[in-house]
Formats: sequence, structure tokens, C-alpha cells
Amino acid sequence: MQERKIALKIYGEALLLLLLLALLSVGILYIFKPDSLAWFSKNEQVTSGGTTLDTDAVAVTMQVYAKGPRDDDFVAIASLDHIFSDLMPGERVTFRVEITNNENTPYTVGVAFEAFDGCETPLVLDGRYYYLSTQLRIVETGEYLLAPPTDFLSYESEMALENKTADSVTVPAESTAETTFTLEFVNYADIDQNAYQGFGESAFCTRKLILVL
Repeated sequence: MQERKIALKIYGEALLLLLLLALLSVGILYIFKPDSLAWFSKNEQVTSGGTTLDTDAVAVTMQVYAKGPRDDDFVAIASLDHIFSDLMPGERVTFRVEITNNENTPYTVGVAFEAFDGCETPLVLDGRYYYLSTQLRIVETGEYLLAPPTDFLSYESEMALENKTADSVTVPAESTAETTFTLEFVNYADIDQNAYQGFGESAFCTRKLILVL
């Protein structure tokens, strides 16, 4: 009988120890939950400093640099807002994106201009819609951020915007890779583009650069 009591006591203490370990594990998971880790995601989308990463719970980061027509060298940026408002026809901005893969698996990621909600408010003149995106072309792909209308200037109605991929790059495991691409404000020699002067004052256009696995 005494041996049975001792055995029950040992089992009880073991069960209590397991319960305490389980509670401790839950506490640790709560403290270090994915929301507190800047570049891990349970929602498959993370935003940091104006750059967004579409991911599947992997540790991939990026840093964006830009060199505009009035820059001597590349400058680290957190937003593209000022770049779009400052451009003139014929000018270009070159982007350099450094992508760091902290996983032990290589990844091929696309770098795209994201057309998020509210990224562009067109200029409306005489019932026509002027989108700055129709003037902005990715040099390497030949794609515009928004396909130009037949007159290359304006549409008769509001348009839906889409993401546009600029490049893709394979990033080796636990390494950093980079890609460079250029956005051009196309200068139409035979078309009057004066409606787009000072576009940032009465209308708005920007994008985010995102990584897509």
C-alpha cells in the first residue's frame, strides 16, 4: 500500500511538472509571437519603412536605394512619394534593391511596384482622367505602371491599377543579392504633356516596392 502511494505521488509530481512546462511554453510563444518579429509573418504580408514583403513565413528583407536625375549617387529611401512628384518628362529614376535571405533555402523573388489602395488620385480635367502612371515606364520590361490610353494622355473614366513586376532575382541561402531597374517619365515628342506639370499638387501618384515569392 505504501509503495502504491509513493508511485501515485511520483506520477502526480511528473504530471504537475509537465503542466508547468506546457504553461511555460505557451508563455514563451506569446512573448515571442510572430507579430513581434519584424520580418516574420503569419498573414503573409509585412510592411517596414515603406517597403512590403509578400512571404510565407520566411525571413527575407530588402533595402531600397534610388538615384534620381538630381542625385549624385544612390540614396536609401523608405518611400517613393517624392520621386513621383518630382519627375519631369524625359527624366529617369534608377532603383537598386538589396534582398537578404536569412533562410537556409534559396528563393526566387519578384520585385514589383505595388498598386495599393489609394496609391493614385488622377487629375480630372474636362471630364477626362489623367493618370501619371500612364507616363511612367519600366525601362527593362517596357511596361507602363498603367497602360497608356489611345491619345497617350487621358481616359474617359476611372481605371483599375495593377501591380507591375520590374524584375526577379534568385537569392542564395543565407546570402544577399541585388537587382537594378529604371523608371522613366516618357517624353512624347509630338504630344502636349503640360497637364502633368506639378502633378503632385492637385493629384497624387505613388507606389510601394514589394517582394513576391
